[in-house]
Amino acid sequence: MRKIIILPSFASSHLLKCSIPNWIDVIEPDIILINEGIFPAGPENKGHIDEEFRKRWCHCDYFKHKGSTHLIDVSNAGFDYNDTLDFITQVTKEKFEGNSKIPNIECRVLDYKSNDANECFSEAISHGLDSLVTEGTIVFPLEPDVLFHEDDKEIIQKLISELKPG
Repeated sequence: MRKIIILPSFASSHLLKCSIPNWIDVIEPDIILINEGIFPAGPENKGHIDEEFRKRWCHCDYFKHKGSTHLIDVSNAGFDYNDTLDFITQVTKEKFEGNSKIPNIECRVLDYKSNDANECFSEAISHGLDSLVTEGTIVFPLEPDVLFHEDDKEIIQKLISELKPG
């Protein structure tokens, strides 16, 4: 049974550094998909996204992955996008060092087209799932600030094992 965690994120590296190890321990996911990007109407749909906000809270306009010649527009990513990528690299390195509990972790920057927060959230918790979900896949749509209590691991694992596909 494949387990996928998917989440919207904006300037959340400080939260992801706590939540991702927690999720790996409690849920034991196979994949974590992080959809980074600011909703057009702003955090919590409060608006006020102007040039000053973007200078303070958004990443620079373009980003080049190490070893790549392609520039990627990440102007909708949070100012801490590099910290998020560095953390993902650090966690992923553990997988190559033999820790098989470490899932594949992907982070992509979304450019939301709608000003409706509900539509943006729906896109954030579904973007990238099409090719990954098959019968029996469990999808956990979470937010960066979700933490599970360590005592809940056994209960969550029991509930997951009782799920029947179809």
